[in-house]
Amino acid sequence: MSHTDDEFEDPRLAQLLRAANPLLADAGFSERVLQRVRQPARIRQAVLAAAALSGFALALVPASRLLVTCSEQLVVASVQWSAAVQGQLQRLGLPGPYAPGPRPGTSAGRSTL
Repeated sequence: MSHTDDEFEDPRLAQLLRAANPLLADAGFSERVLQRVRQPARIRQAVLAAAALSGFALALVPASRLLVTCSEQLVVASVQWSAAVQGQLQRLGLPGPYAPGPRPGTSAGRSTL
């Protein structure tokens, strides 16, 4: 398997090959060819990055709305569950977590100074 990246090249092998084959005078032809080959790869990378960022941005709005809805539903569910448990405990004649009357944290349970 051959690699086209320079980072996979063995430095010792590169030194030996340079000594055996001096650079040919190609008047920049090799560099122009490499530049033409690299340019479409850079364009593909840029388009892929832009698509990923725009997809993330588009998905962020519905995901944030979903999180807000879930948190609201958790609050409603916990209040309903608490009321259901309190009702079951009262039917069984067991003391509930709250004494009869206003519950702490509600507007009726707050005292004014």
